[in-house]
Amino acid sequence: MWFLLGVLLLVVACSSESVGPCRLQPMADLPITLTQNGLEVTARVNRVETQLVLDTGAELTLLTAATVKSLLLARSRLTVSQLMGVGGAVSNADVYADLELGTTDFQRRFVVADLPA
Repeated sequence: MWFLLGVLLLVVACSSESVGPCRLQPMADLPITLTQNGLEVTARVNRVETQLVLDTGAELTLLTAATVKSLLLARSRLTVSQLMGVGGAVSNADVYADLELGTTDFQRRFVVADLPA
C-alpha cells in the first residue's frame, strides 16, 4: 500500500553566527510503503534503485553487509563505526556513497551491520 503523504524533512543546523530560529525545510516528496518491517522508501544508492527502511529516529544510516556487496560498494580504509545494543556490539568499516531520495542527492556515510530479523 502506497502512502503519498510522506515528506522527508531535514533540520537545517543553526550555527552560532546565524540569526533567527532553525527551520525545517522540505527536501523531497516520497511515496512510502507500509510493510512488516515498518516504513520503506525507494531510494537510489550510487544510482542503483533499492528499498530502504525508514527510521526517523536513527542517528546513522545503516546498510546490511549483503546490500553493500550487491551494490558493489567499497568499504572505507579510514573510518570504522561501532554499534552497541541489546544484542551485542558490531564494528565494521564504513561505506561512502551517493544517496538519492526523490530529486534530492546526499553524499552519505553508511554504517554496515546485519540486524537480527
